[in-house]
Amino acid sequence: MFLPSVSNAKELVTFDEVPYPKLPVSAEGIQLGQIGGDVLAFGGVGSDAVFLLNEEADEWTQLEANLAISDAFVISSEDILYVIGGQAEDVLSDTVFSLKLENDQLVKTDIIDLPVSLNHLTATLDESDLYVAGYSVEADSQKMLIQLNLDNATKGWAELDVWPGEGEGVLVAGYQDGDLFIGESDFDGTSTALYRYNDGEEWSIRETLPVIFNDGGVSLSLGPSHILFGGIDATRDDNKRLVLWSYHTVTNTWSEIGGVTSSSEVERVIPWFIERKPPETDLSGIVSVSGEGMTESSHVVLAEIKVKKGLFTWLDYTAVVVYLVGMIWIGVYFSKREKGTEDFFVGGRKMPWWAVGFSLYATGTSAISFMAIPALSFGTNWIVLSGNVFGLIATVFVALYLVPLIRRLNITSTFEYLESRFHPSLRMVGSFQCLVFQICGRMSVVLFLPALALSSVTGLDVVTSILVMGIIATVYTVLGGIKAVIWTDVVQVIVLLGGAIFCLFVIIKGIDGGLSEFLRITTVDEKTRMFDWSWDYTIPTAWVFLLLMVINVTELPRDQVMVQRILSTKSDKAAGRSVFTLALIVIPGSVLFFGLGTALYVFYKSHPERLSPLLPGVDSTLPYFVAAELPIGITGLIIAALFAASMSSLDSSMNSVATVITVDFYKRFKKNVTDKASLHLAKWITIAAGVFGTVFALILSRYPAPYLFEVFAGFGGLLGGGIGGVFSLGLFTRRANWQGAMIGMLASVIITWAAQEFTDMTPFLFVGVAIVSCTVIGYLASLCFPAPSQSLKGLTLFAEK
Repeated sequence: MFLPSVSNAKELVTFDEVPYPKLPVSAEGIQLGQIGGDVLAFGGVGSDAVFLLNEEADEWTQLEANLAISDAFVISSEDILYVIGGQAEDVLSDTVFSLKLENDQLVKTDIIDLPVSLNHLTATLDESDLYVAGYSVEADSQKMLIQLNLDNATKGWAELDVWPGEGEGVLVAGYQDGDLFIGESDFDGTSTALYRYNDGEEWSIRETLPVIFNDGGVSLSLGPSHILFGGIDATRDDNKRLVLWSYHTVTNTWSEIGGVTSSSEVERVIPWFIERKPPETDLSGIVSVSGEGMTESSHVVLAEIKVKKGLFTWLDYTAVVVYLVGMIWIGVYFSKREKGTEDFFVGGRKMPWWAVGFSLYATGTSAISFMAIPALSFGTNWIVLSGNVFGLIATVFVALYLVPLIRRLNITSTFEYLESRFHPSLRMVGSFQCLVFQICGRMSVVLFLPALALSSVTGLDVVTSILVMGIIATVYTVLGGIKAVIWTDVVQVIVLLGGAIFCLFVIIKGIDGGLSEFLRITTVDEKTRMFDWSWDYTIPTAWVFLLLMVINVTELPRDQVMVQRILSTKSDKAAGRSVFTLALIVIPGSVLFFGLGTALYVFYKSHPERLSPLLPGVDSTLPYFVAAELPIGITGLIIAALFAASMSSLDSSMNSVATVITVDFYKRFKKNVTDKASLHLAKWITIAAGVFGTVFALILSRYPAPYLFEVFAGFGGLLGGGIGGVFSLGLFTRRANWQGAMIGMLASVIITWAAQEFTDMTPFLFVGVAIVSCTVIGYLASLCFPAPSQSLKGLTLFAEK
C-alpha cells in the first residue's frame, strides 16, 4: 500500500531578524523591557536615563525619569514591567518594583523587597504569581525559590521547595500551564539540567537543557505547551551569539529555533510577545541589545519566530470546493421531493435505520471532536475513552426501553412529552432552553473553534471559514430539511473517518521506527492507559464514568437533535437498530481519534523540530500536521473533513431549532395552521438560525476562545442537566408532578452553579450533579403537592401501556 512520506514536510516555522533603531546609550548593564507594545530601556552602568520606543515609532524618545540600576532581571506582564534585584551604586540590590506608562509618564511603584539578596537570580511570572530563584548571598550560596502573589503582596514572599541538584550554576526559569520550570547549568559548562515543579507539588527531572546560557537566560511561554528559551551562547568566547531553543512540555523535547549573531557583544536579552486582536498575527521572540563596552550607542534586534500561512494550493482549494458543492447538491435533490413539514422535520418517518445511525454519530462528532479528542490524548492518555465504553451499556438500555416509548408518543418535538407528562409550562421552559443553548452556544462554538484552528495553519482566515461553513450548511438544510441533513451526515461520517484513518497511517509511517516504535513509546509513557480506579472526584476516573452511565440514560430523550432522528425511522425496530448502529460506530471511532492523538504525540516526540511553538491551542495540532506534513490535494481533502464535521453538527442544530419553534410555539399557540404555512415558516426559521449562529460565531472570534468555550460549556451544564432531571422524573416515576419538577429544575441550577464555583470536581460530573439534584429534590417536592391526575399510560416506563 502506498503512503506518502512526511520527510519533505512543508516548513511552517520561520525565523527573522528585525532591526530596531539604535539606542543612544551604552549597552553595558542596561535594562530592556516590554510595556504593552513598547520597548523601555533604562539604567545601565554609569547611566540613569530612560528611553521609550513606541511600537509604531522609528526612534527612541527619552522620558523625564531617572532609574539608576544595572544588571537587574526584568519581566513583563501585559502593560506592567517588573524589575527585580540588580546593582545600585555598585551594591547588590534586593529591591523589587514595577513600571507602568500612564499618559506618557513613567510611574514607578515599589513592591516588597526580596527577603535576601540573590546571586544569579532568574524569575518568571504566571498571571499574579511572581517566582524568583537564585543563590543566597548571606547563606553560603544556598539555593532559594520564593513566590510573591502580586495581587496580595502585603503577605510577603513565600519560600518554596528548591529544585534538585547540587552546587551553584547559571539559572533560567519558565512557566507553562501551571508548572514551573528551572534550568540549571554548571559554571564550567560540563552539565545542564531541567526541572519541573508540577503544580507546586513536587519536582521532577526533565529532558536535559541542551544549551548553556552565559549569565542565565530568559523564557517566554508560547501557546498551550511551549516555552521559548533565549540567551547568550556560553560555548562561544565572544558573547555575540543569541540562541533560541523551544521546549515542548507535553513530549518533553527540545528543538532549536535559530539564533542571531551580533557584530558586537550581546549585553542584554528580553522575551518579547505582542498579543494582537484576531485576525492579526502575534509577534513572538527575543529582543537583544548589544554594543562594545561603554560606546555611545547600542544595537537592538528582535529575533522573531512566526508561522507561515497560505499553504493551500489550487488542488487543495479544488478538493474543498468540490465537497461543498456536493453538499449543496444533496440539499437541492431532496428539496424536489419535499411534500410538507412531515418530510422537513422527520423525513416522512421513512429514513433507513443505518443512515439514521450514521447521522446520530455525525451529530455528536463535530470538528471540535475531530480536533479536541486527538488533542486530549496527545496531551494526556485514554482515560476519557472509558466513558464511551461504559456508555455502551446505557445505549443498549436506551435502545431497548426508551426508544420504543418515545416512538409510541408520535411526537415531533421531544418537549411535547413534557406537556403530556407534566404541564405546558415545562414544555415551554424546555423548548426555550433548547433554543438558547443551540443558537447562542452550540452553533456558534462548533463554527468558531474549528475556524480558529484552521486559520492558524491554512491561511483561511477565521471570518472566511465561519462564513463558508455557516452559509453552505444553511443552504442545504433549508433546501432539503432533515433528509438532506441525514444524508449529508452519512457522507460526512465517511469523509471524517476516512480522513482520520489516512492521517493515522501517515503519522505512524513518519515515525522513526514505524509501528514498533509507536507501540514502544506509548507503552513507556503510558499514553493508552484507559481506566483509573482511584477514588478522586476531581479527575475523570472510571467511577465517575460508571456514575454518569447510570445518570445519563436521559441524554437521548432530552436532546431534540437525537430524538428527531429517532422519529424519522420507519418503525420502533428500525429506531432501535439506528441506536445500536450509533453504538457500534462510537467505540471504533473513538479509538481511532484517541489513537490519532497518541500517534501525533509519538511523531512530534520523534521530530520536535517540526512542531510549531506558535500554535494557538492544542486543538490546532492535528490541522497543523495536515497542513505541514501531508501532500497537496490530500491536505484539502482532510480540511474538507474538518468542514464536514463542523457542518454535521451545525445542520442538525438548525433543523432542530426550526422544529422546536414551529411545533412548540407556532403550532402550539396558533390554531388552524396549514401545513404549507408551517413549512414556509420552518424554512425561514432555518435561515434565521443559520444567520444568528454565524453572527454569534463571528462575535466569538473577537474574544479569547478558551475562556468563552468554558463559559458556554458551564452554561450548557446548568441548563441541560436540569431539563435532563425533569425527563428522569417523568420517565422513571409515577408520583412526580409538574410543581415538583419545576422546583427540582430550579434547585439544580443553583446546586450545579455552586459545584462549579466552590468545588474541584471534574467538569464531567456537572451534568450528573444537575440531573441527580433535580431528580431527588423534584421528587421530594412533588410529595408536597397532589399526585398527577391525568392518565400516565405510555408516559413512564412503569405505567401500563
